[in-house]
Formats: sequence, structure tokens, C-alpha cells
Amino acid sequence: MHVTSMLHQNIAGFLQGMQRCAIVLCQQRKQSNMHQIKTTVLLLCAAVLFAACEKPVLLDGTSDNITGTWNWDYSYGGVAYQEQTPSSTGTKKHITFHADGRYSFFINDAISATGTYTLEDKKCIHSGKQKKWILFSAHPDENRMIESLSGYQLLLSDEAYDGFAARYTRASEK
Repeated sequence: MHVTSMLHQNIAGFLQGMQRCAIVLCQQRKQSNMHQIKTTVLLLCAAVLFAACEKPVLLDGTSDNITGTWNWDYSYGGVAYQEQTPSSTGTKKHITFHADGRYSFFINDAISATGTYTLEDKKCIHSGKQKKWILFSAHPDENRMIESLSGYQLLLSDEAYDGFAARYTRASEK
């Protein structure tokens, strides 16, 4: 079962339980207190929904979450806003992050660069918030901010107001 549908089922069950509690409480109390109880239950439900709708980012400061091979899906951005894909460029790219801190860039299945990487917190110029960065030892011009990271999707961007972002999908284990 998909994680999102499980989350929605849990939330629905929680809300049904809260509704039943509100009904029982309202029946036991005077009519004047019913409005206050309904308001409290609605505020609790709203808080749960807002917390549940937050997009997960699975970074904990270690390289374990990005370890593996990531296939390039597309890039977009720039002053003139361009979109690039493997089919539009004729280039297949992927990055492999090893658990020991090494990386390898591949272009059309040939290694184009290798080195070590580290994850570091830096202030983002777009939001002003601290975000994780991937710093590449041998290729600092390729350092990228991690916009989002989930179990299967990685979105990287460069730190420029007119910069590019690139989305990668985790390669399936063989």
C-alpha cells in the first residue's frame, strides 16, 4: 500500500474518532458548551491535517539517504528559461553516491568525473533558510543545493537567482 494512502486512512480514522468523541461530549454537556467543543475539535483536526500534509524531506545530515545511483530526468531554469531532457539533449546522465563518501558522474554510461562528496548546511539565497548542500571535492562548480530528497526523487539546484534545477530519480536496485 502506498505511504500516502496509508497516511490518509490513518487521518480519516483519527477524524472519525474525534467526531465520535465530540458527539458524546456534546450529548453529555449543555447546549451552550457544544459550540466550544466543536471549535476545539475542529482546531485539533486542522492542526493534524496541516502536520500530515507537509512534504517529507529525508535528510538527517548523513550520506545514507542519497547513497545509490540517481538517473537524470530533466533540468530547467536560466535567464531565458530552458528545459532539457535526455531526449532533447541526446545525453543520458546519472550520479552514483557511495556510502564511503565517493561519487561518480556518468554521461552516456561512461564515467565523466569522480571524487568525494560531503553534505553541509548553508544559507539559501532564495529563501534565506538553511538547506543541505552536496559539495563535490574535485568539481566545486558542480556543488548543488538539495531542494528535496525522498526515497525515489532528488531535486538539486545551483545557488543563483537565474540558476538551473535538475531532477533525478533513484535507479532501481538490480
